[in-house]
Amino acid sequence: MNRRDIYYPNIHAYSDKQLQAQTSRYAQFDTSVIPPIIKQELKLTVTKITPSSDWGSAHVIYFLKIKNSKQKLLFRANTGPKTPERYMLVEKLVTDRVAKFEVPVNKILVVDVSREKFPFDYQIQEKLPGQIIEGKFTGTKSEYDELSRQLGKFVAKYHILTFDNFGFFNEDHAAETGKLRGLQKSFYSYILNNLAEDIKELVQAKTISSSVGNNITKIFEENEKLCTLKRGSLIHHDLADHNITYQRNKITGIFDWEVCGVGDPILDIASCLTWKTYHPRLKPFLEGYTQVTSLPKNFEEKKHLYVLRTILWKTVNGLKRNILTKARLSRLKDALLPYQIKI
Repeated sequence: MNRRDIYYPNIHAYSDKQLQAQTSRYAQFDTSVIPPIIKQELKLTVTKITPSSDWGSAHVIYFLKIKNSKQKLLFRANTGPKTPERYMLVEKLVTDRVAKFEVPVNKILVVDVSREKFPFDYQIQEKLPGQIIEGKFTGTKSEYDELSRQLGKFVAKYHILTFDNFGFFNEDHAAETGKLRGLQKSFYSYILNNLAEDIKELVQAKTISSSVGNNITKIFEENEKLCTLKRGSLIHHDLADHNITYQRNKITGIFDWEVCGVGDPILDIASCLTWKTYHPRLKPFLEGYTQVTSLPKNFEEKKHLYVLRTILWKTVNGLKRNILTKARLSRLKDALLPYQIKI
C-alpha cells in the first residue's frame, strides 16, 4: 500500500472485492495462534479469547483474558494487504508521543510487521478502561456534552504536535529512524488525493450529475489557499464515537490511529463532525478546544471545505459497500449547501 497516493486507506486502498471480503475476516482467522504469540512476546498465558463486536477495516481484534491477572489485553492483526502494514509501527510512535501530552490513548506494547513467523502483522495493546461510546452510551445530553468538551481539549492538546511535510507519515523513515515526518510536500496535494476518482465514481453511479461533479472540482481548485500550510499538526482523522472509550463521565481513551497523519487541525474537527453522534457535538467540542488553543479566523470556510472532502469519500464508501442510504446521501446534500449546489 503506497499511502503517498491515498486519501483514506479504508476505502481508497482496497478493490471492491477486497472490501466485500472484509466481512468474513473473523471466520478466516485462526485464533489458535494468539496464545503462543502472547507467551512468546510477554511471557503471559491467555485463558480466554473474545472477538470484538465492533466494525473495523481489514483487521481482526480480540480481547484477551490473562491467567492470574486482572489485566486485559487487545490483540489486533492485519488480514488484508499482502505486504506488511508498517503503519502499525507508526501508530505506536504516534500514541507514545500523544500520551506525553496527558491525552488518554491506547498503549501499544508490541508491534511485529516482520512476517517472519506468521503471515500477518499484529499489535498487542493494553485494553482501555470503560467502553466504546458508540452503541453503549446511556447518559444524558448534559453528560454527552461533557464528553465532547473533554474530547475538544484532548484534540487541541495533540494538535500542538507538529511535523515536517504533510499527509500520511513516511513509514519507511519511521521504521529506519524511529522518527515521524509526512510523505508529501504540501497539504493541498494530500487533499487532492483520490478526489477526481471519488467524483468520477459518484458521477458514474449517477449519485451526482457531471455538472455537479465539475462544480465540486472547481470548489477545490478555487480554495487551494485554504489548504496551504507552512507546517502541519498531528491529525487523528477518525474521531468517531466508535474510536473513543469512556467510563462514567470521563473519556478514557482515543484509539485507532491507523489513518493519522500531518495536516490542518481543522480537518480533524471537520471530519469529526461527519460521524454519527448521540447529540450535536460541535458547540461543546469547541468550548473544550478553545480552552487550550484558538481557532483560525477562516475556521468556517475551512470547516465547510473539509466536511465536503470527508463526505465525498464516505459517499463513495457507501456505494462500494452497498450501504448508501437516503440518510447518508442527505449528508452529501448538506455538505454542498454552503456552496449553493443542489443534487
